[in-house]
Amino acid sequence: MEKQMYSFGARYLPCVRDLGYHTSAQPYLHPDRCTDYDVFLYVTKGSMQVIEENIEYTVNDNSYLFLQSGLHHYGTVKSMPGTSWYWIHFYPQPTPDLGITMNMLPKTGPFTREDYTSGLSLPKHCRLSSPLPCIPLLSDLVHTYSGEDNTHPTSISMQALAFFLEIHKYISKQQISDKSDILVDKIKSFLILHKEEAFDSSLLAAHLKLNYSYLSTLFKQKTGLCIIAFHTSVRMKQAAALLQNTEMMVSEISERLCFQNPYYFSRVFKKVFGESPSSFHRNLYK
Repeated sequence: MEKQMYSFGARYLPCVRDLGYHTSAQPYLHPDRCTDYDVFLYVTKGSMQVIEENIEYTVNDNSYLFLQSGLHHYGTVKSMPGTSWYWIHFYPQPTPDLGITMNMLPKTGPFTREDYTSGLSLPKHCRLSSPLPCIPLLSDLVHTYSGEDNTHPTSISMQALAFFLEIHKYISKQQISDKSDILVDKIKSFLILHKEEAFDSSLLAAHLKLNYSYLSTLFKQKTGLCIIAFHTSVRMKQAAALLQNTEMMVSEISERLCFQNPYYFSRVFKKVFGESPSSFHRNLYK
């Protein structure tokens, strides 16, 4: 069965309704309800049974679960006294394009509009191998939310999104068993390494000892981008970095990045950033 995912749109915050931490003194049964908000549940001690639309989940210690608004949630098995958990209730957002997931490789600015059209996808139900990246962030969230100082809801929501981003990075590092994901990362690393060169499919295929058609199809399936588009984006960000951090002329940057001529380079740059290299350079803060 394909793993269920919970997705956030990159342009939207998880708008927090409320959040907290609780340790049950008595046996606890998840309430029977249908909410207008989504739920993130993270158990730190014990376990909790939750049923969503007749699908049963057991959330053990150091595990989390997302519950979707508008669906029926309830429990039939009580948790033991002493069970502890964090929760975040947040309002649903427009559904992102589920075919695109966020690329967590480090990026250099400036960022393009396309960088904000991707989605952040997390497993709906997951056990983490270590609580270390999770508990301090959640503890800080609860402290901020329940503190005596007035807190703007946007600030809390930004903090919640930062938490989900950290969990995404942590889970991505854990998923080393998926050979196809490893291969995609190798493709990205190769393209970044060769960001100052013209794209050469034969060089990539020879480096990975695989057919380029297979690599291209896999990369598109996993990232939603074609290999050439990804490499072009990397090259243009390198161009922007050179414009920002050096005194090189546009023609010199074009030559360094192995473009046929400065005019073609300028057209590609404008397509990515919405302005010409010269205009980009004039608008920089020096």
